[in-house]
Order: sequence, then C-alpha cells, then structure tokens
Amino acid sequence: MPSSLNAILIAWALSLILVLGGFMGIEFLAAPPAAHDEPTHEPAPKPKGDDHGKADAPATTEEGHDAPAETHQAEDTSHGEPASVPGPGPATFADDALIEKSPLGPLPKRSNDGMTPMERYASPHPADDKTPRIAIIVSEMGLRARTTEAAITGLPGPVTLAFSPYGSDLDRWTKAAREHGHETLLLLPMEPIEYPQMDPGALALLTGNNLRQNTRLLETSMAKFTGYVGVVNQMGSRFTAAADSLKPILEAVERRGLLFVDARTTRYSRAATMARGMGLPIAINNGFVDETLEAAAMRQELLLLENRARTVGAAVGIARPYPITVDVLKEWAEGLSERGFVLVPVTAIADRQPVN
Repeated sequence: MPSSLNAILIAWALSLILVLGGFMGIEFLAAPPAAHDEPTHEPAPKPKGDDHGKADAPATTEEGHDAPAETHQAEDTSHGEPASVPGPGPATFADDALIEKSPLGPLPKRSNDGMTPMERYASPHPADDKTPRIAIIVSEMGLRARTTEAAITGLPGPVTLAFSPYGSDLDRWTKAAREHGHETLLLLPMEPIEYPQMDPGALALLTGNNLRQNTRLLETSMAKFTGYVGVVNQMGSRFTAAADSLKPILEAVERRGLLFVDARTTRYSRAATMARGMGLPIAINNGFVDETLEAAAMRQELLLLENRARTVGAAVGIARPYPITVDVLKEWAEGLSERGFVLVPVTAIADRQPVN
C-alpha cells in the first residue's frame, strides 16, 4: 500500500510540473522584446552640407552667381533647439520707435526724430579710417538649425549674417546673432534670368508683377523679423537689371531707413547706381567666397577681396554657412589685422565703394 501511494504522489507531482512548465513557456513566448533590442526608429538624416567639403554646391548661371539655394524650404527645428550663449555685449533687439505696426507684422521705419534702423542696429565701427576694410556677409541663414547655430557662435562678431524670409524661428535666431555681435540683414528673393526654371520662391519680387504686388511681397518679407540694418538681394539677375521694377523697391528701402546691399548676381545690375542717385546707403558685393567648396579656392577668393580693399579702401564678400566655409573664414580672419586689414560689419562699408 505505501508503495502504491508513493507512485500516485510521484505521478501527481510530475503532472503538476508539466502544467506549470507549460504556462511559463507560453508567458515567455508572449513577452515583449528586451530593452536592449534594436531601436524601432531610424536616426534623423544628416542635413546636406554638414560634412566638410561634401555639401552639394548650388548650380550657377552664366553670370555665375544666381544660385538656386534652398531658400524656400524652412527646416523643421523642433528637435534641435539652438543654444543661445550670451554674446560679448548688450544688443538692441527691437526699438518700438523704429517699428511700424501692420497687418503683416512689424515693419522697419524711421523714428520721429529721424533715427534710422541702420543707425540704431549697427555694430560699432572702427575709428581708423585709413586701414582697408573688409566686410563678409554670410547669407541663407535660418534655413538649417545646425549650420545657422554654427555660424552664429563660430564666426567673428564683425561678420554680418543675412537671414532668409523662408527660415523658421527667425526672431530667436536673429536675437542670438546680435547677442554674438553680428549685424543682421534680410535676404530679399528676386527674379533671376532663368525664372521660372530657377525658382526664388513664393516671396520673390518679379518683373511681371505690378507695384502693388511687389510692395506686398517686400513688406511680407520685411515683417519676418526685426533689428536688421538693411537688405540684400537673393538671386535677382533679372530684377536688379530692370530699372522700372527695381526703382520703387529701392525707394521703399530708403524710406524705411535701411541699407541696400547689391549682391551683384549680374554685371548688369542697376541697384548701386540707382541707390547712389537717391541717397540710399549702398554696399556692393565684390566676390562670392565659396562658389567652389574647396578651402584653397576660398582662400584665393579672400585674397582677391584683400587686393580689392587695398586698392579702393573697402571690399565686401558673400559666403554661405557651410561648415567648410565657416572654418576657412575663421582661419582667414585670425591673421587679417597682421596683413593690414580690418574686418568690419557691413554698415562700416556703406557708401565707401566705387559704384562702377
């Protein structure tokens, strides 16, 4: 009898073990993956131009300067907030006396006592009038968070930064730029010779528009942010050569107390001559620094700017915020004073260059 009872107990125990084991096996199979398994999302793609020397260079026209930059595609910066490191000194971000309220947003204007936005927001100018001056404008700012932040924080304060109206978070970017000592400009998209094959975007000033349409487009761009000293054309090889279309735009810029920078995307540009005739402060681009995205080619362009400044006393160059460009500009600026030049904000060049 005891042996029979033992056999029954053993059989019952084995059955219990098998049942419990089955439940555990089912639970194991149904369990979710462990935390160290492969992630289920792809890493964010790296923005074009973040690798040194590997950025895609914009195509150029026969004039060589009307590049179809990505000016009307604002980057989503919600996942990459910039660090606003305090700059070298206080900056005036928005003076209510220089702001006209409009349905489109804040527009620049002259104050009642005659102060202009160019004068109010200009960075300090060098006291020495004899040393040749060079201004560098880095354009297409505000379109890509990483490159915009790198330019703001990495470039010397006298470098002027031109922000695209197609950019995002422009108030925040321009505030950070001015905290770091940079003057700011507004990029004005204008019609190139190759339009519409080369598209300057929905805000572009066009020769086929009437005055009311172009004025509306101008003011829409102007209302994107505040605190800029002037405007510079983006593309515009056709528009800046069309006197009838260009004249009212220059008049509006002068009326609002701003500087106009002629990017000279065509040798037929009328902007500088017309601006000088109406008393509009003017600066003229003398060379595109990074048309070729190679350090040696950029250094050669900067040498040409030095030669120009040595000859006539002042020169302006335009570049883009590619990492390789920022590195070359930083290296070049470090030895500039030893070579007998001074790096200045663009307002320090106004009306110092020959028009022709």
